Amino acid sequence: MVVSQKNSRPHFRILVTDDDERWREGLREAFQPKGYETLEAASGEEAIEVVHECRPHLIVLDIQLPHISGIETLRIIRREIGEQLPAIVISSQVTDSVLAEALALHAYTVMSKMVGLHRILYTVSRALQKYYAENIEDVE
Repeated sequence: MVVSQKNSRPHFRILVTDDDERWREGLREAFQPKGYETLEAASGEEAIEVVHECRPHLIVLDIQLPHISGIETLRIIRREIGEQLPAIVISSQVTDSVLAEALALHAYTVMSKMVGLHRILYTVSRALQKYYAENIEDVE
């Protein structure tokens, strides 16, 4: 697990779960200037552990993970933690099946990995506003 530095903006912890270290690093670098503390997990098992230990405010979760899938990881988190933890599910291939499974588990949204960081930042900001009713600066 890696934790990035935070700055003086509202303190939100975002868990980025992906087995691609470069993807996690890219999101961490995008989140840091926005004041988000970034937690990282390379597998579903690690994500579940981080959720229990660090209580993130939001999860960005890839579908394709080693051992257990992102969908199964989200299912376990929902069973153990509940639905109050917003999750943004990402996938290199968003299919109808992935969309249906993620939304059935009350994911905030499902996004393609092919969207730009700007779109991911915007979606994270909106999810945090919805779930935590904070006045978070929008990404333009």
